[in-house]
Amino acid sequence: RKTKSLSVKCLGVPDIIAGSGIALVIPKLENEGVAQSQYAYCTKVTHKISNGEYTMDLTLEGAWKD
Repeated sequence: RKTKSLSVKCLGVPDIIAGSGIALVIPKLENEGVAQSQYAYCTKVTHKISNGEYTMDLTLEGAWKD
């Protein structure tokens, strides 16, 4: 298994902390079949509030198939 990391910006949820497991739904193109669900672990999170919008920056690690 290969381990990869992914950094994303998304709407914030205060319950997410480093060490949380997160389910990801990875969409596929029409000709590639159905979407896949994968699990990743949050290794770093930064919560932000700006202009009344609550967001977070996540660093996720997990095993993805190539």
